[in-house]
Amino acid sequence: MLLTFFSVAVASMTPAWPMYLGLFFVWAVVAAPEGIAGFIRRNARAFIFGLLSIFAWGAAVVLIVEALYAHTLSGTTWLIAVPCALAGVWLAHRMRIAR
Repeated sequence: MLLTFFSVAVASMTPAWPMYLGLFFVWAVVAAPEGIAGFIRRNARAFIFGLLSIFAWGAAVVLIVEALYAHTLSGTTWLIAVPCALAGVWLAHRMRIAR
């Protein structure tokens, strides 16, 4: 249900929606093998770090994919995407410690 909603919502915003749907599916399988409900059931601190990590990684991925799709990949895109990706890595590490 969540994948269908995600595909419909994102398809109305960008023509690159199949890329986002595939990335979301891969994330769901890797990060939450016990399902979305199992992911939320983890302790609150780890959940918050995980959620922030997802948003940081998501921002980096969206910036890169949209810039590549529009053929306008510039230095400014990387100046924003790289710190977002690094923050995502750090937050994911903090999530593992918080478990």
